[in-house]
Amino acid sequence: MLKFLLRNAVRKFGRHYAYDTSYLTYLLDTDRQAFLKFNRVNAIAQHHRNVPPAVFFAASLRAIATQDCGPCLQLVVKMALEAGVDPETVKAIVERDFSSAPDDVVLSMRYTELVCQHAPEVDELRPLLVERWGDRGLVSLAMAITASQTYPTMKYALGFGKTCSRIDIAQESVVPVLALGALAPA
Repeated sequence: MLKFLLRNAVRKFGRHYAYDTSYLTYLLDTDRQAFLKFNRVNAIAQHHRNVPPAVFFAASLRAIATQDCGPCLQLVVKMALEAGVDPETVKAIVERDFSSAPDDVVLSMRYTELVCQHAPEVDELRPLLVERWGDRGLVSLAMAITASQTYPTMKYALGFGKTCSRIDIAQESVVPVLALGALAPA
């Protein structure tokens, strides 16, 4: 019965976001305990306190872009738009357009990329985040970065990863910029 309910919840999520949930179904069918444990990542992924939605989604989207530039990125774009983030801001985040994004969003984007690259320059930005959003805000961004990389990693590890694709943002199709190996500009 539990498996039936979980399968329906996965299908409903997939339909709502037009997202391929086959890796979740595979995980559920293969090992329900593993599925239930993996599902706990949702609590991490949805935790955002003390930061505006655009700042939170900037961290999430840029972190995903280090792991995936297809379905997972598109999913979080839809979630950002659903949360009320301005489509132009979402586009700037996905395209890594620092000149078009609001200052707070740029700070989050830069911080996220430096964290994902394990760059020592991140230590210079961390105090700015704490000054702006407090320790809780820093924790929220750290959780967004961590959780956002988990989903595409699991998909690729299970063999369900997809290649890069264009991302649709409010009836416009854009090419995501990954920025792997390049430090975020100051």
